[in-house]
Parts: sequence; structure tokens; C-alpha cells
Amino acid sequence: MKVKYVTRAVQMMDCRKFKIDNSSNICINDCIQLPGLYEVGHLCKVCDEECESTCSGLGPENCHKCKHNAVTGTKKDGNMITKCLKECPEMFYPDHDRICQKCHDFCDDGCSGPSDTVTDDGCKSCKIGIEGVRYGESKITCMDPNEESCPVGFYRHTVSRINDPLTGKMLQNQICQQCHEQCRGSCFGPLASDCKACLSFKVYWEDTYNPHRFNCTKTCPEDKKYHVASDDPYEGLIVCASASHPKVQTRFKADKA
Repeated sequence: MKVKYVTRAVQMMDCRKFKIDNSSNICINDCIQLPGLYEVGHLCKVCDEECESTCSGLGPENCHKCKHNAVTGTKKDGNMITKCLKECPEMFYPDHDRICQKCHDFCDDGCSGPSDTVTDDGCKSCKIGIEGVRYGESKITCMDPNEESCPVGFYRHTVSRINDPLTGKMLQNQICQQCHEQCRGSCFGPLASDCKACLSFKVYWEDTYNPHRFNCTKTCPEDKKYHVASDDPYEGLIVCASASHPKVQTRFKADKA
């Protein structure tokens, strides 16, 4: 009968040094002999799946290097802790070093970068934002969601997900949209007829139902080329009027006197 001798003891019930945990009794000289193992007594346990290679203990917070992303925090004792994660938590984004950083406080529904604008490097959406135009492109800057009103020169406007230029940006609440360029101060909408006051001149509509309705303009039209005082004493001679306007007629009479 032939006797088979084992010349290298790699598989046995008891190991002289270390055994790989959850294995078929595989013995090794040291846990650092293979990547992804850490030492517990005479066992070499497998590191967390989020560890890049080596670790110092159980769990994703004991990795020496993360496979995907890392989030940092502070323990109750004041010491720093780093935890490896496949994806950053909600309202965090991975920076260039794959460290999860907090989104801007004004972002809603997460972000992809540090900016407070709705861009590929900022917020995914806003609860409320300011719309502006830069280099010919619309730009949404997120505002403090606790703000009750828009800044001077803007009006509140509801935007849906399909509205250009925000397609795919998930902005579905409200933005502060800029008033018409001829508005002075606040407005109700985007048109020159939505201004509360005018920057240059004011043309009243011939509307018997709403005689106070007006349109703001940079220059007066030819049929209303005269300037008369507004009902608002702070505005001065900004109302465009025709020759038949009572104040214009009074001025004509005074000139002839």
C-alpha cells in the first residue's frame, strides 16, 4: 500500500499560525500575506467589501483606503472617523478625491457639486431660485428656502420639469425671474406692462375698465411724445402724453400767454 505524504501543510484542521476565516481550513503565515484580510486572534478575517485592499478591523469604517467613496465625521469622543460607502449619502457629493462633501444649504433633492446654481457642478434643483442670464444662457441660483419674497427686480414664477432651459434638472417649484429691463423695482411678471414702476417712461393704456394700467418704455412713441408728471410725486415727468392731454394743453396755453 502506498502512503501519500503531504509535504506542504496548507490544509489542516489546526493551523500553527493563522487561518483564513470562513475558508476550507487554509493556513497562512501572516494575515498581511494576502490583500483584504485583518487579524483577529489566530484568524484572518475578510475586510469589508467597500475597502480597496487592506483594513484594520471589521466594517467599512476600518478600511485603509476606500474602493468607492468616503464620508468623514466625528465620534462622540471627538476623534475623526472615515467610513467607506458605495455612494455618498443624500445631500452629499463626491469631490475629486472621492470624499463626500455636503451640498450647498440652498440645494433641494441633492447635488453633483459645491455650487448653489442648478448646473452639472451644483444643485439638482431648488425649492426657490433666482433666474438670470449669463453669456446668453439661463442660470438658476438657489435661494434660501425660508425667504418669503423675491429680491427687488424679480418676481416669483412657477417652473415645471419640462420648461427650457431646465429640462432634466428636476426644478419644479418656484424661481424668482427677472423683471423687464424697463421696470424700476418690483413687478408682477416678465412684460413691460407688468412693472410696478417705470425706469424711463410710462405709457398708459386706453383701457376704460382699468385706467391705471400702463406700459414701460425706453422712449415715448411719436403719438405721445410729450412728457407730463405722474400721479406718483417721486416719479417726475415720465408719463408719455399726446397733444390732447389736459396737462399738455395747459402747458400750451401757458406758453402762448
